[in-house]
Amino acid sequence: LANETPLSVRGRSVRDFALDEAGHLVVVSLLDHTAGTQVVAVSSGQVVNDVNFGNKLATEPGEIRGTKWHDVNQNGVQDAGESGLGGRVIFLDADGDGVKDEGERFTTTAADGSYVFADVMPGAYIVGEVVPEGWVQTSPTESGTAGLVWTLLGNGEPVNVFDAGLAEDQWLSFVEVHDDGTIWVGRSDTVQSLASPNDMVAQFSPSGLELMTVKGPMRAPTSLAIDSAGGLYIGGMYDNSVNTIKEIYKYEPDGSYVRRFGSSFTTWEDLAFAASGRLLGSTGQQMALRAFTVGGSQLDSAGSFDGTARSGDALTMTPDGVTLWTYENAAAPSADYLVLRDGGLDVLSSIDLTALLGPSDLYGLETLPNGNVLAMDGANRRLYEISPVGELIGETSLSVAG
Repeated sequence: LANETPLSVRGRSVRDFALDEAGHLVVVSLLDHTAGTQVVAVSSGQVVNDVNFGNKLATEPGEIRGTKWHDVNQNGVQDAGESGLGGRVIFLDADGDGVKDEGERFTTTAADGSYVFADVMPGAYIVGEVVPEGWVQTSPTESGTAGLVWTLLGNGEPVNVFDAGLAEDQWLSFVEVHDDGTIWVGRSDTVQSLASPNDMVAQFSPSGLELMTVKGPMRAPTSLAIDSAGGLYIGGMYDNSVNTIKEIYKYEPDGSYVRRFGSSFTTWEDLAFAASGRLLGSTGQQMALRAFTVGGSQLDSAGSFDGTARSGDALTMTPDGVTLWTYENAAAPSADYLVLRDGGLDVLSSIDLTALLGPSDLYGLETLPNGNVLAMDGANRRLYEISPVGELIGETSLSVAG
């Protein structure tokens, strides 16, 4: 070996060597590479082909298709023998007023009544038709409200949107994403009664395929946490004919009901599991935090961090699953706070949100991998990123139309 002559080996962990018949040094190494790159080995004089890269648009366009037909028997369903109607105008109702306005995209049905809007970017669209004079629309005939679930890219553009399937007079009460990527939403009647058969928690695939629904005895679902074994814990309520009691309902991973616990006269606004396996929950008015075992036995409890009458609307675990942030708000002139607590619910630090953001009403909290907190202000339609020491890292508006 020539003194100080470097050996051109790229990689790490060069742990062994050998000599070939010509006296060449043969060594092994490990070369790490990041996602989206490829390691290519090139020998002397070798041409290496097929080092290829595939790309797709971050958001791929889709299509909207349908049919306009002559509803001879006026039952709102295209029956055998009912032909399509060609030359009819179908439009995308951008402002939702039910009228085709200038500039709104439209198409004309083919002879068989079919139509298509091609190259439609991900989003939610209201589709309408121009009903010719002398005709009456038989389908669809009713107004309503659609419950939509959106997945957004970092730039705010939607990459996936699906309809969560609301019944009449329902709303979406919460959304959670599980570690396996499935999306869970609460569907609750806007007016509660002893008979609210449409109240449920529904599980969807990321693309919007409904996988499972969880129903009674829970009503008015408000929150959800899932333990390490897949067990479901849902904040809801029941009526004992004297008082409306809010409790946590435990279900097996297949949706089978197990038991209820954690009676409270105020709503379980948010639930989460700590790394220790403790179930942590916050109630709304007359704020209280409680910690439970997976079996429902209460371990610890705490009120607001400073003893002020507050409500607790949201909580989120930090990335290590050991500590949690809680949102604690109070009536003016008292300030609202983000409060960091340990798993035993003891206070570690607090951030004065009123001083940082001004008047706000946070609907939800999530912790980012870097430890910062995302806070959604539903009243002012803004999203904030806040550091653990109370710095406002960034903010953006929530563009909600319609």
